[in-house]
Amino acid sequence: MLLLVQGLGHGLPIWGYVVRGWPVLLIGWGALKIVDYRRLRHADGSRALFSRSEIAVLLFVVFGGSALTTAANISSDLGNMFDIDEIDLWDITGNNFSFDEHREAVVPLDSNIEIVNRSGNVEIRASDSDRVVLDVKKTVRASNKEEAEHLSKDFTFSIEPGRTGYRIVSNRDAVDFRDIPRQRFKSSLKLHVPKRSSIRIDNRNGKVSIQGLEGNQQVSNRYGPVDIRGIIGDVRIENRKGRVTVEDIKGAVSVNNVR
Repeated sequence: MLLLVQGLGHGLPIWGYVVRGWPVLLIGWGALKIVDYRRLRHADGSRALFSRSEIAVLLFVVFGGSALTTAANISSDLGNMFDIDEIDLWDITGNNFSFDEHREAVVPLDSNIEIVNRSGNVEIRASDSDRVVLDVKKTVRASNKEEAEHLSKDFTFSIEPGRTGYRIVSNRDAVDFRDIPRQRFKSSLKLHVPKRSSIRIDNRNGKVSIQGLEGNQQVSNRYGPVDIRGIIGDVRIENRKGRVTVEDIKGAVSVNNVR
């Protein structure tokens, strides 16, 4: 039925229902078996309650559903492909804790600024100052607040000079951390930058918004909407999955919205 509805163009997130709903199949199957048990108890009892085919299907649903849910949480790309961004094993076994981080740096008025963020929103607004002001809302998934505070201290952002300008990136995105999965950390960035800045954003999962700048802007985003407005300069956008909005641009515009 879900496949039929989606085929009619209604866009239901079928895989999201599959990953979220497979335990319901087990509950329903168990309820039917209780009914069968009561019915067979009053019969001759010669028929087995569980057939071999039923056991095979049960094992397939349990292992297949568990593997799919786990894989979607291990890989953010897979989770997004199935439209189940909100599904996370830590919603069941852990908790989300929020922490704030603030950074500032003096930069030239016409700086080139690169921003790297793996999971979270990026919002950029113009300012008339010569400073980059960065506010980060970090979300850490942990079993308790003490563990979250420890993990948060090891998840920090920096504004560093680079070869062609400045680079804003977390320590966990700048290098490959293998001890703790990056999926346990989310970071939403709000920046105020000099009005004449040229921005290059590399974001994986989240909303990207840029407004009011006078410089060339380049955005690469995998999953999430991109909103660019009021730019004097060229705009280049690559977005794999998500709405792209471009308004009031005085310059060349290139949009590659591959789905």
